Amino acid sequence: MDKSYTYTLIFMVLVSMILTSILAVSNAAFLPTINANAWKAEQEAILDAFGITVDNPEDFFEKNVKEKDFGVVKGFELTGDLEAYALPFEGAGLWGTIRGYLALDKDLDEILGITFTDQSETPGLGGRIEEPQFRDQFRQVVFKPLKYDSELQAITGATQTSNSVLRIINNFYDQVLPKLEVN
Repeated sequence: MDKSYTYTLIFMVLVSMILTSILAVSNAAFLPTINANAWKAEQEAILDAFGITVDNPEDFFEKNVKEKDFGVVKGFELTGDLEAYALPFEGAGLWGTIRGYLALDKDLDEILGITFTDQSETPGLGGRIEEPQFRDQFRQVVFKPLKYDSELQAITGATQTSNSVLRIINNFYDQVLPKLEVN
């Protein structure tokens, strides 16, 4: 091997090792902050599913929401004036898994709201499931097998994603809801 190629190769390997080490140390140093921010985002998503907007979500969450084991899933219970449950769901979307929380009243017969915490749908089309205009139509809806009609509208141009959301909710209704241990 030519000497100039050897020098270039060794230089690239050393620079790569140094930069990789810096990246690894930075990731380890910021991991607690990353996890704290992820938990804060999760709390805000759960409160959004309940339809609650407060100035200090972390304090409100700590005082009014507790983690609860429902047997088949672990979710969250809202205590106080409004008793309700936020239950995690996930299912297949068009391009990947859709995850979120479904908030139900204490009798499990009314949807209080829905929020999506993770999805990889097409931005501007299926990604619009995260927009309030789509999510808000699920508030105060009787929890039964759902379909798009005059009450619920699919997203134009995102039929597959819209159908996936309904399929996920209906599967939750059919397969998870009957197995929930509320008390």
